[in-house]
Amino acid sequence: MKLTNVFAVFTAAGLAFATFGQDMSTDAEWLFKRWMDAFMKLQVSGTGAKELDGGFLCPACEWEHGRTPDAVWPLCWMWKRTGDTKYLDAAVKLMRWGRINMERKNGAWINDPNAQWRGITVFGQTALGRTLVAYGNDLPPDMKADWMDCFRKMTDYSYGWIGNPKTQVNVNYRAASPLALEFAYRLLGDEKYRVLGDDQMAIVAKFIADDGLFFGEAAPSHRVSARGFRGVDIGYNVEESLPAMLEWADLRGDKKMMRLFLDSAKAHLAFLLPDGGLDNSFGSRAYKWTYWGSRTSDGMLPMLVYLAKDGVKGAARAAELQLGLYRRCTGENGLLMGGIHYPESGEPACVHHTFCHMKTLPMFIETRLDTEPEGSLVSERPFGLRKFRTNGVSICRVGDWRATFSENDLYFWDYCGKATGGGSLTLLWNADIGPVFAASMSEWWLQEPGSMQQQKLDDVARCLTPRLESVDGSLKSVHDNAVAHEVVENADGSVVAKAKGFLSDKEGARIEDGTGFTLDWTVTKDGVSAKATAMKPSRLVLPVIAGSKDGVQVNGNTATVERNGKKVVLASNRAFELEKTGRPDGRAFSPQTGFLVAYLSIAVQQDEKTELTISVR
Repeated sequence: MKLTNVFAVFTAAGLAFATFGQDMSTDAEWLFKRWMDAFMKLQVSGTGAKELDGGFLCPACEWEHGRTPDAVWPLCWMWKRTGDTKYLDAAVKLMRWGRINMERKNGAWINDPNAQWRGITVFGQTALGRTLVAYGNDLPPDMKADWMDCFRKMTDYSYGWIGNPKTQVNVNYRAASPLALEFAYRLLGDEKYRVLGDDQMAIVAKFIADDGLFFGEAAPSHRVSARGFRGVDIGYNVEESLPAMLEWADLRGDKKMMRLFLDSAKAHLAFLLPDGGLDNSFGSRAYKWTYWGSRTSDGMLPMLVYLAKDGVKGAARAAELQLGLYRRCTGENGLLMGGIHYPESGEPACVHHTFCHMKTLPMFIETRLDTEPEGSLVSERPFGLRKFRTNGVSICRVGDWRATFSENDLYFWDYCGKATGGGSLTLLWNADIGPVFAASMSEWWLQEPGSMQQQKLDDVARCLTPRLESVDGSLKSVHDNAVAHEVVENADGSVVAKAKGFLSDKEGARIEDGTGFTLDWTVTKDGVSAKATAMKPSRLVLPVIAGSKDGVQVNGNTATVERNGKKVVLASNRAFELEKTGRPDGRAFSPQTGFLVAYLSIAVQQDEKTELTISVR
């Protein structure tokens, strides 16, 4: 079914936007062109320094990201689609810059000028291989020879690296390697590349759990936590690993693997939200989570295309919603920004999101996927409670409310990722408002400076996870990896999540001398409630998502946030406090998730119960 009303209004996450085309491929083309135009303006030229000319300058990070040569594929696709040689010229200059600055003698490419990680070679190899397979014969002979030389060296490195039994690496690299090796086989003709790709994919298939989740986003990838959980990151899975796995199975004609990967992809649909967002609030690499996915991966549209082709209901609708979310997160300068509130936050857009996500749009545009007349997402239907034992996550949809609870104790980087332990409520979403709470890093840390972003309008990036914490903020419930946690569904359809533990420090050490707490959440069709107790005076922190123009009022025991004509009403038996930040709008901002919040809290008295209700009116 085609979209017939160009100006139809869809309201989600408190924002309204108009659909902008008659079918999704047209929409995607419009978006691709807008991103590409913005991207092209950032290419450096005329300095006379070969180390600078040809790279792309990032407005947010104020440097040239090392992975920008991945854009060779969308640049060349645009060249062939329009016939305009400016795109090919940009690709030539970019690849020259990459070979000068990023390429090493052994064929590896480094992640960034000041970061020596070389695993990302596989992504550059895939982008260049895809370009050469599609357009190699259309390139000038000298250019083709240069790019083939580069591709061959990349392949030699990645073949030895991923094929080495001693290589310990996150599973996304093993998931991506077979596709790059398939391009190597097709371009270089050596059967050994295909054989290694088959071997690697056989290993990767073992990382799909019984509940369908793809795990291994941990160091090492087979790591199991003290609570028996695995490293699962929904953003990496749906935007990077599963799309590569599905495309490999398609190119190889491997129906058995295709079925396995499709079933896993279908299981991940439970984390797509009705406004196009992705729930990765609990991910093992959630320090890169933004509402549409993960900051440095490529996008979920290819995965959704494969699911739609398989007849999975809701897949095409999810693609339509994703495109709408991309548009809402595209700034006035045309770059894709890292979350819903970036366009109004005053923070600049990192170019990483744009050149990565441009890579997935050509396949989607050429597929010409139509919207579904009746397809709906899993998260649009009340389903009660679902538990994922692989990573200790429970999700529920009760009435208009969707909530996520996590007892996860496995993070890729313990220090910066830890924000979802302690039986936390990591996401609360409402059909009328969109996201109400969304977890973020408990301790802000630029562990991967080239892949993260520092805000410019405030010196503090606060934790946005609802939690109990000590008065001085040094001990938090989210740090308690040994918490006793239980989530149950009652006969009346309500869901109750109970956490009992000790406020812990950022290293996860339980300070058991008088720091015990309980924090119980109840989700019903009428609203959400919480009950908290603490052995010492503490505070219940409630960072409610609120844009800079949304109305926020605090009046004693009641706080309201007005968004898009609706109100989130919080009521308690104790008074609310609203913390003003250094930002001009007084909001707290997470450069990780891209959300602005009203930073609310309630004092929790020693051994006295604090109660809270949340409703939407």
